[in-house]
Amino acid sequence: MANLNTNAGWSLKQIEETKKTVKTALDIPAFSKAPTRRLNAALEWVSALEEDDTSVGRLQRYIYIMSVLVHHERHGGLTSAEVEKLVNLAYSILQAHGIKPRSSRAASLYGDVHLIRSQIYRKDGNSWKAAWEQQVALLLSGKSQAGGGLQNFIMGNRYLRLGDSGLAARMYEQSIKETLPFAQLGQARFGLLQCNWLSGQTLDLDLMKTHESWPEDVLNEFAWHRLLRQCLLSQDFFPMLAQIKKSGRFYEATYIIEACLWCLAIENRSFIDRLPKLESMRRNKNLQPQRLNLWYEAARTLQQCYDYQIPLDIRLRSLSAVIDKRKELLSIDKELLLLAAATRWLARCKASSVALLMFSEYRALCFRLSSGKSQDALNVLADMRERNWMTNAVSWVDSQSST
Repeated sequence: MANLNTNAGWSLKQIEETKKTVKTALDIPAFSKAPTRRLNAALEWVSALEEDDTSVGRLQRYIYIMSVLVHHERHGGLTSAEVEKLVNLAYSILQAHGIKPRSSRAASLYGDVHLIRSQIYRKDGNSWKAAWEQQVALLLSGKSQAGGGLQNFIMGNRYLRLGDSGLAARMYEQSIKETLPFAQLGQARFGLLQCNWLSGQTLDLDLMKTHESWPEDVLNEFAWHRLLRQCLLSQDFFPMLAQIKKSGRFYEATYIIEACLWCLAIENRSFIDRLPKLESMRRNKNLQPQRLNLWYEAARTLQQCYDYQIPLDIRLRSLSAVIDKRKELLSIDKELLLLAAATRWLARCKASSVALLMFSEYRALCFRLSSGKSQDALNVLADMRERNWMTNAVSWVDSQSST
């Protein structure tokens, strides 16, 4: 592999043509409904090309490795050790061929490795590493991939998930000003709306405006946010519960789960008995909420916390397990909602010391998002701060920070 004398260089045209050839080989009808077969075929090519130390052979092997990593990000199939081995192999091919990070005309190939690594980390719930890999990708790509609207949009997503709404908003705004693909334009504007909301700012009505030609999933996000704002303002969540029924606009697993958590987080208990049973929802082939992994498991666990037939110690252990994995949730508003709903249940159980611990996590995240301006980003726990056991603790902390 280290035979540097065979370096004939890769032109950008050659790289693109090889990508097309590999894609054609892997996108055959036989693999369209058999992702495992597609993955195995790509892995077989990676292995078969090991002995081909020519310039063309190296490039093909690199592209097949990248195809395997992209496939894994979308469908899974590899262990963490296997992912790491493939990343290292891709790196060794680039280094053996004399491709230099930042300065080579093909330096973007290093960036591609880190970009897919970023996507895999994000899907695995490791937000910090996802952000790190994203920035390293831009650094090593040099001039061949310097910023741009799409890259700023992605970094906006990364910063927001880490809790820095200020930097996230800056990235979103920059992405909108630059050549952001139309498909992501609505998502960037929704990201700005999220930053505005979670940082405790006054609602900017211009951010609520949508374009009818945006993708349906983006339009649904805006519509759901408008509905949520109305419910929070009126403290009436029946309109939301009506919209998650089979005849409603938001009859989808993710919205049903979110509605349940909102109703478990607010002070008013009248909505709890009207919630769909998330445990039985697993059997619904149209919804299949279990595909949402932790998002579903967390909401199901919170709902089961209200089942007083289950011993309290078991409910506490189950809640602890999902709280411990909360960073794996893909968006920060979901993490906040989980913490708020957990704090509410613990307070209702009169487990004041544990509730205070949970609230401190929620409060710290709210402060991070708002640069210290708000301790209740979702505006659902204001009543709880008036309770003696919480007021005394929070007042003491506030007094220490002001001295």
